[in-house]
Amino acid sequence: MNGAQIIYGNSEPWLGLVFKTLDQQFDETASGSRFYSSAFSTDTKFGAAGLGVDILLNDWEPEPTSDPKIVFYHGDVRLRSLGDRTKNLIAEMSAKLSSAVSTQEKASEKLFVECVALNGDPADLGTREFVGKLFFDEPGGDNECQVFLTVDVARQSAWFGEKDAEDSPKVLGWLARLS
Repeated sequence: MNGAQIIYGNSEPWLGLVFKTLDQQFDETASGSRFYSSAFSTDTKFGAAGLGVDILLNDWEPEPTSDPKIVFYHGDVRLRSLGDRTKNLIAEMSAKLSSAVSTQEKASEKLFVECVALNGDPADLGTREFVGKLFFDEPGGDNECQVFLTVDVARQSAWFGEKDAEDSPKVLGWLARLS
């Protein structure tokens, strides 16, 4: 994608939460998979809050659109628990949404979600903002929901952007699965 930067998504931070990206790392596995990892952190009334994010940088499947300058990429993103910081984040989000979170779902330290990169090839994350749409649950399922994710490596910041207001409690429910 040359020329003007094309950004889709919601540039307004969901629930007003902007994260500092701590411990940003670009790394490569022995098999050649390259990835970006960071701990997202913010201060809340519940204390330090955040979660970990890992984004695979290669092997995303390109999907050309009707505009030859725009290609969306399909891949996965992993969200990680940061223990008490993640619990504090869920508490802050619950308070801001005035929504109780169900703890009936199985807790996990990691949550893999499908993602569509909306702002070009994720391999360019080191030189441009990453904007993705995260998909939770199976498409068309009762608990399907989506949220945008923006990561700006240069500014060391990240945020989620609301896709649909009715999805917000469902997204919170999925994030609450991170123990």
